[in-house]
Amino acid sequence: MPKRTSADPVGESPDELIPDVGLSMDNYEGGDLSEPDDEFSDVIASLNPAHLEDLALTTRRLQFDVPSDLSCTVVLSPRIGSYNIVYETLFSDGIRWAIRVPGEVLTSAAARSMQLDIITQEFMSLKTSLPIPKIYRWSLDFDNPLSRPFVITDFMPGTNLSKLWHNKDWMTHEKRIHIFQQLANWMTELSLLEFEQIGRLDFDSITDTHRIIPFPDISALLLSGQDPADSDESSTIRAHADVNPSAGPFSSTHAYLSRKLMHRRQQSDSPMLGVLQLFLSALPDPTLDGPPFVLSHPDFEYQNVMVDHEGTITALIDWDGVFVGPRQGGAASYPSWLTVDWDPLFYGWRADASEEENAEFDSPSDLERYREMYLEAIDRASRGKLTPITRNSHIFESLDIGISKAIASSSIMHHLSKFVFGSASLVLNVKEGIKTSSWYNLDKGAIAQIRESSKSKSENSSSGPDSGNVSDSDMLDQDSMMRSVDNRSQHPRTTSFEREEKYLDASALYIDS
Repeated sequence: MPKRTSADPVGESPDELIPDVGLSMDNYEGGDLSEPDDEFSDVIASLNPAHLEDLALTTRRLQFDVPSDLSCTVVLSPRIGSYNIVYETLFSDGIRWAIRVPGEVLTSAAARSMQLDIITQEFMSLKTSLPIPKIYRWSLDFDNPLSRPFVITDFMPGTNLSKLWHNKDWMTHEKRIHIFQQLANWMTELSLLEFEQIGRLDFDSITDTHRIIPFPDISALLLSGQDPADSDESSTIRAHADVNPSAGPFSSTHAYLSRKLMHRRQQSDSPMLGVLQLFLSALPDPTLDGPPFVLSHPDFEYQNVMVDHEGTITALIDWDGVFVGPRQGGAASYPSWLTVDWDPLFYGWRADASEEENAEFDSPSDLERYREMYLEAIDRASRGKLTPITRNSHIFESLDIGISKAIASSSIMHHLSKFVFGSASLVLNVKEGIKTSSWYNLDKGAIAQIRESSKSKSENSSSGPDSGNVSDSDMLDQDSMMRSVDNRSQHPRTTSFEREEKYLDASALYIDS
């Protein structure tokens, strides 16, 4: 990809973009930004606007031949992401940069992760044509003009695809095909960068080579791409980030998923995680267990895809936490917004809802059709090489989310049960059996024995072949269940996963229809 010079325009002006959407600062961090509030108020108050402007100007002058009278203005209404404060920087020659400052004090593991993000993004910029923000300067410590860690990058043009995907006045069949083909072309290109292990990409200055190293913190495997307040379990893991062990590198997909699940079971075990352990043995494609492994977008959602008026992708943003992972969960996977129906707790579409209520969600049939369209695009881009990997990558993604994201585990367990067993209700019997099984309750160092529980004896002696099954009268239908759980835009993200699991189990299965 040709490198942009300082004289090249960053992109179109706001008025030249999509009508009534435009280019605004909230596009930069993925669309989930809010106006500044009290969360990072102390950090914002500590940042002197003059220091921000001086930092940007100094960086431009060090790296480019610019006019002596070049000036800079920082927009003093920063936007807040999950972890970062972002300032838009406007130069007098029309160039725009973004200065991103972490909103919290970085732990040593978080600082190391930030460094690896930068190394990997620079590697991708060098090796591919992906439209990702160019990094101009960065610091991981307080020994700099801002007295805080920062990263300076291009301000990327365009509008978040998430704002347009369901806009019937803008979106057309042709634009979807165009968007899918662009993504497929870039993901195919990214998949050509192959590695022998799963882990983080680092650079060895002595040998002048890149290499795979462990994840600096095991919690990063559980929190990547999700709100750290998703559950009490997640918050506990994050609070002890500096004492959590590193993890990897891994030589197989199974080892990678097993390590994440093992960490969760060590933190707080449950029969539900026992069921996921069984699914882990059955669901991942064994032919894709080993290398090569590939890079991928850590949050392949449509808020991180920027487009212009014609549907041409102008940027892929928010690469925090990028790592080398399994192919079916990496560059060869479906974009995540096309697989949301396999993460049912946060899937907002309802069969009995009005067209207006469902306007912001794709129906199951639409998602199936879009996956077919994207698979066709991948088939064309990779000349068939990635087609068998992408085809059922949503199964892997669902299991990975169930293992990684505590609040979603129970609903995904039920969903995958319907896929594996043909019925979501059967998993309740399996989970109940695991709860009292010798396998689940085996003490460390003990010799395994089979002991039939008193409950099992009682069930065996009761009449009727289905006496141990959950009856239809014990199950809520999908719509009743979803009325009990808040809409995903309103769902309290701080619910503990133990309370969530108990609640979902009590309401039984909303997936069978």
